[in-house]
Amino acid sequence: MVKRELRMPDVIMMGNFLHSAVFFASTAILIIGGLVASLGASDKTMQAITSLPFVAVIPQGLWELKIMALICVFIYAFVKFIWAMRLADYSSVLFNAAPFNNSDIGQQYANELGKMVGLFAWHFNQGLRANFFALALLGWWINAWFFIASSSIIVWVLYRREFRSKSLVVANRIRELAEPSQDSDLPLAQAAEPFHDRRLLQVTPNVDIG
Repeated sequence: MVKRELRMPDVIMMGNFLHSAVFFASTAILIIGGLVASLGASDKTMQAITSLPFVAVIPQGLWELKIMALICVFIYAFVKFIWAMRLADYSSVLFNAAPFNNSDIGQQYANELGKMVGLFAWHFNQGLRANFFALALLGWWINAWFFIASSSIIVWVLYRREFRSKSLVVANRIRELAEPSQDSDLPLAQAAEPFHDRRLLQVTPNVDIG
């Protein structure tokens, strides 16, 4: 990146990430407003929900606790998305301010900029995980067994997506091709073989999700 004079593609890429964070932050604040409104009319909301099948009848205080728990989760998600937006702005500025073809600080600057983009990705992913667990928390509105089942499903889906997905295998493979290890016993030509390398597939099991 520091060896390219044109930085607009990098800034446009961060702008696309920024739009995603703005969308999720706007959605979170709207959901928070709706939950606060339902908290003000918790008796009517509880009557409407408990009239559905499989919904356990509970005291009003416990019902308000369930709504407050969801509000807290979406507040957490909103804060994470807002901070991710700021980090995306910082990254865009740093992309434009990067020194051009400066051998003294170019590599160090690129490493620090990569850390900034990594922080954006971490906070954005935390907000997405909060949205997933908010869906799991909705199972508590039905009864405790649905809550246990929905939480287990969400944890399993997140684990498969983040640690056992095909996209992760592809990303790791691309990283290996971009930065071949000097101690690796694989020659460069063999490292550039197609994705369906047998040894890679033996290490990472096939999955349907991803």
